[in-house]
Amino acid sequence: MFSNPPARRFRGSRRTAPTHQHERLMDGLEQRSLFAADLGVLFGTFGNVPQTLIPGDQINLPIIVRNVGDTAAVGNVSIDFLLSTDATFDANDTLIGTFPNEQISLSADGFPNSEGDFSGVVEIPAVAPGNYFFLVRLRPASNVGDFNQSNNVAASAAAQAFAWKFGTFDGRTNATLTLTDPSGTEVSFGLSGGGFGTVTTDSSNDERFDVVLSGTGGASNLVIQADDDTGEGPTAGIALVSDITGGTLNSIFAPTARLFGDITLSGSLASLRFGNVPASSLITVQGTTVNTAYTFGSVTNLNIVSAAPIASLFATEWTDTAVDSEVSRITAPWMGTLTTNGAFQASLNLTGRTGAGRTLGSASIGGNISVGSWRIVGASGPISARATAANWSASITKALQSVSITLDFRGVLAAKSIATITVGRDMIGARVLAGANLGSDARLGGADGAADNFAAGNITTVNIGRRATNVIIGAGLNPVDGVFKNGNDQLVGNGRINRITVVGLAGNGNRFLAPRYTGAMSLNGSTVDPASDVRFMLS
Repeated sequence: MFSNPPARRFRGSRRTAPTHQHERLMDGLEQRSLFAADLGVLFGTFGNVPQTLIPGDQINLPIIVRNVGDTAAVGNVSIDFLLSTDATFDANDTLIGTFPNEQISLSADGFPNSEGDFSGVVEIPAVAPGNYFFLVRLRPASNVGDFNQSNNVAASAAAQAFAWKFGTFDGRTNATLTLTDPSGTEVSFGLSGGGFGTVTTDSSNDERFDVVLSGTGGASNLVIQADDDTGEGPTAGIALVSDITGGTLNSIFAPTARLFGDITLSGSLASLRFGNVPASSLITVQGTTVNTAYTFGSVTNLNIVSAAPIASLFATEWTDTAVDSEVSRITAPWMGTLTTNGAFQASLNLTGRTGAGRTLGSASIGGNISVGSWRIVGASGPISARATAANWSASITKALQSVSITLDFRGVLAAKSIATITVGRDMIGARVLAGANLGSDARLGGADGAADNFAAGNITTVNIGRRATNVIIGAGLNPVDGVFKNGNDQLVGNGRINRITVVGLAGNGNRFLAPRYTGAMSLNGSTVDPASDVRFMLS
């Protein structure tokens, strides 16, 4: 923030030959009363004032006061500094500083020490961006005897640019902008590493800010920070942000901000950290050169579309109020880690990666997985969750390392091959299909690009800690017409199930189907023979 040290003084000086400024000061004066003081004022020479001023700047305003009256001017004078859009003093001007009861002692006109100077440091408020003149107004006390006050106001020679900008611009480097929202929360904006940002209030909600970034690069870091005031109200100490638009950035760091709109970047982004996302929002990253790490608080209805891979994604929880996962969707080539402390209700569309790496490195969900459909083109590492819901579906076109569910497993899971499935409690109405590809929608059924395909597949181990109810687990199982257990299901290829263990009850409504069974099958605590058990037969 630009700042000059305060320097306040009145200093008399010997009168010299009139300058053009002094002559202008005399222009238009009313005829003086005899034997009266008459103060006039004008601005001195400004020094070290930035080309563009922003809220929070502190600048030194110099003025020259001259007594053009017949008698000395001695007493107190209050000095006001204002901003004006038209260089004329009126009720629309903005007061930016007052210096009350300054001592003045100036000789009469024509005598030595009839002129003095003063300077005051003022802080720039959050006036609307635009061009403003500085005004100064003298308010002499009655003991000064200044009966003609028509010359007690002066304007700066030229208008000064004011903006809501931050970063590097107009000769400034890493300038920070601080604004106060209607709730009283101070919000600061900073940009280091190159480029600048411009802030406006959102057109539909003046509590929220829009940010447009310009000239940024791979070293640029955007910081949005609200004060840590714990005052009253749901948004005390929290910045409310609608939209952020820009190019390439290294990072966006806004842990005390809530996102209510869109973040659109034409370039790459290495990391983004935001607070809560409480409403429908879209984050778009169009650059492909840097993998992105995302960190959020609680998320609702967020859609991420990234041309670049996602190195990691963490959220406290992720919910979808539409219960269709169309507004909560993450689209990227691949993702390293997905982690939540609570529920996860978003869809995944991971389009694949070159080489031997997994398209989904791992997913660790502290709550329930529900609503979403996960389409993973390629292999997946371990997936763990507290539970899965019947409206969750996943389709993995290559190998799945493992699935570990603490409580109950519901929904649909398809993969080329599945190494391990562990369910802590019950598997209920689930469909687990090795060798199946559920198409672009990652759900059973559909046509064209969303059509299902069934081929040979392998399952190594399934462990269910308690019961299995109306479950279908198949390796190379093809329902033919999309309907399971209607008499025309088929087994495709030479796939296998190695081991299934259901500790508790597994009724005859379950089906565990594969062309081959290569290990022990244990249901209800007893080993069974797949060749003679109805639960291992197509019909």
